[in-house]
Amino acid sequence: MMNISNNNSSSRLTALDFTRFFAMIMMMQGHVIYELASPNTIDYSTFGWSVWQFIRGLTAPTFLFISGAVHIFANKRLEDGSLGRNIVWKRIKIALMLMLIGYLLVFPAARVYDLQFVSEDTWITFFSVNILQLFSVSLLLLLTLFIITKNNKTLGYLSLILAFIIVFASPFVHKVHWFDYLPEFFAAYLSSEHGSLFPVFPFSAYLLFGASFGVWLQNIEREKRNDFLMKTCWKIGLPTIIIGYPMMMLFSKVSVPFIDVMRVNPGFFFIRIGLVLTIISLMTYLYNLTKPLGKYYSMFGKRAIYIYVIHLMLIYGSPISAGLAKYFRSQLSLEYSILAALFVIGATLAIVYLYEQVINQHKYPKLVFRYAVAAYLFYVFFI
Repeated sequence: MMNISNNNSSSRLTALDFTRFFAMIMMMQGHVIYELASPNTIDYSTFGWSVWQFIRGLTAPTFLFISGAVHIFANKRLEDGSLGRNIVWKRIKIALMLMLIGYLLVFPAARVYDLQFVSEDTWITFFSVNILQLFSVSLLLLLTLFIITKNNKTLGYLSLILAFIIVFASPFVHKVHWFDYLPEFFAAYLSSEHGSLFPVFPFSAYLLFGASFGVWLQNIEREKRNDFLMKTCWKIGLPTIIIGYPMMMLFSKVSVPFIDVMRVNPGFFFIRIGLVLTIISLMTYLYNLTKPLGKYYSMFGKRAIYIYVIHLMLIYGSPISAGLAKYFRSQLSLEYSILAALFVIGATLAIVYLYEQVINQHKYPKLVFRYAVAAYLFYVFFI
């Protein structure tokens, strides 16, 4: 992930880093407790667990929204309004790398040679779209808007229009049996019928709304951006939540055969957007109380993908190591599940911190790390 806390704007964007960092913490604890807690412990019919589940559903929208916003600051245009060729290719490589990582995390065989024996059901699971694949495609979509526009103002309007189109088209897109018309790989991005958790409709809209928000934020004086995030976002968020409720009731009558209607309901989408904006205000307030820790918020914020991959390996394991889920899946009490969550969060952050301080700050350890990763992948898939 790119460092959004560059020299020009770090002091004005660290609050967003902190918000994204908070979303990653919530994601990690959610994954651990969901996987390791005994089914007798989790009861979504009770108020506490239903709130916990609802909050879990906000982590991806928060991450996507903020990622869209910070990319407005990260992509610097040339004097003619275009993006430099180097930036374009760098963004493409990052997006494709994220997509590759997303698929490698669910690689359907122990070795490449075993792919010929993989069942059809396993291939379907492999092609299901998770957050990394969705994030990759959304970044490419945003990059396309950067390329076809000459200024961020136009980009902001196009992002906003496209986001609205995606949101309101979502219930109807999910009515279509896309697997009858497209190969599995492409259809999985449009439908949840085969298990995709994050289809383009509606989840790419979170990133596009974030990009439009980023353009707005960019036009605010640097010294006033923190105040805007803290004092204005919630004033936009609360009306958005209120508007979302009658809209949700209206679209709840639209039948969607392959997915929970709430996941593609435009009203529910805007309730989440409103909550994301409100969370940004709250996190900015908390950031202002903890500014001395700002450099750590930025460091962990820019390594969000590392955090995502590492915590999954700790929970689910890797081809050469077992994860916590192998030994404790659906077996722990709530108390031990919370302790496991604290362990995964602490271990993940410690690994990322060591990488940042030791490997990423020096040339030769960084090269050794890259070659080690390449050797690991070669061993896992070919030997």
